[in-house]
Amino acid sequence: MRTAIHELTSSFHLASRYATHPAEQVEVITGTDNIINRAYALQDSAQAMFRNIDKPPYAMRNHADNVERERQMLRSGIEYRTVYDREALEIPGRLRLIQDSMAHGEKARVVAGAAAKIWIADDALALIPIRNGSYSIDAAFILHQSALLDALIALFELEWRRALPLRAAPRPTALSEGPDEPTRELLGLLAGGLTDEAIARALGLGLRTVQRRIHAVMRDLNAVTRFQAGLEARERGWI
Repeated sequence: MRTAIHELTSSFHLASRYATHPAEQVEVITGTDNIINRAYALQDSAQAMFRNIDKPPYAMRNHADNVERERQMLRSGIEYRTVYDREALEIPGRLRLIQDSMAHGEKARVVAGAAAKIWIADDALALIPIRNGSYSIDAAFILHQSALLDALIALFELEWRRALPLRAAPRPTALSEGPDEPTRELLGLLAGGLTDEAIARALGLGLRTVQRRIHAVMRDLNAVTRFQAGLEARERGWI
């Protein structure tokens, strides 16, 4: 009887998945505080997997505010996958937060020109901020189970496949085993495909200073091109 009930329940949910009235499949949320609260609630609702595409601009004022919530999810065994738009890595100090999250279990990749900003909890709910203009987020869509949500999940998986993996920088056990922390941060940004100008903004340094540091790293790695430097740094376990 238990087996039969489980099978019937699964069949019912599968059959009724698309029977919801269209008006109940999409919610519109307005106001920054409301968007943030619903985003956190959606994140907390995840039971097995949380997927998101991280792309500026942001409604949340401080990225560090979400760090502890993410760690709790990772500790509870929830798979956490993030595709970061390359612009996100240009924010000063952001790469360090990302690498810290990766050290706790987040799987992260970086892509240029991400299609959209998306939060997806399991296969049940998704949030898409709506941007009005270039720099503000005025509203958001909450998508419930529907063909539209399925399409959004498929979009995330496409972005995930075309993105480049980011790796948490391993910590050396001795000073002679690898570069210092600023050099590791520089290598992480190089691996993410950022330009010299973007790296300078991310690190809060002058362009010439960044270029000198890049040339020094390439010299230390005996590399002629950035691609060679990235390969050698990965081979040595620096990134």
